[in-house]
Amino acid sequence: MKATQKPAQPASDVQVTPADILRGAAAYLQLNGWIKGYFFDLSMNPGPAFPPACTGSAICTAAIGHPFTPGDLPSGPDGTNALRALVAFAGYIVDYAWDFDYVRDAASDIVADWNDEAERTFTEVKAALEDAAAQWDHVHPAVTP
Repeated sequence: MKATQKPAQPASDVQVTPADILRGAAAYLQLNGWIKGYFFDLSMNPGPAFPPACTGSAICTAAIGHPFTPGDLPSGPDGTNALRALVAFAGYIVDYAWDFDYVRDAASDIVADWNDEAERTFTEVKAALEDAAAQWDHVHPAVTP
């Protein structure tokens, strides 16, 4: 490396934003499938390593790197990132019209109820995840060193 080159940023220093995770969730659902009523489709035996998922589980899986549900988030950075993305998406769904503390505390329920609405379609889910990510980026522009 030349003296004028910056060293690569260590993976532990990379900041993952809710927008990154929401885009990852949209990609997860596009690749693996979307469902209603359950966290994951576990009806196949043996099931795939990355089964079809609901919106909330796709968000958690995108944050953590393997299938995870909103109710069992781990402690540490991965769980925190998943929760931040769930809250960001729940806030997008309700347009932050409610009290922020409520949105934070009920994020997984807000997302689950929205996901499971009878008329909800995959096209709407994917568009909402991508729109919420774009909104996050617009409101929270990246700061480059």
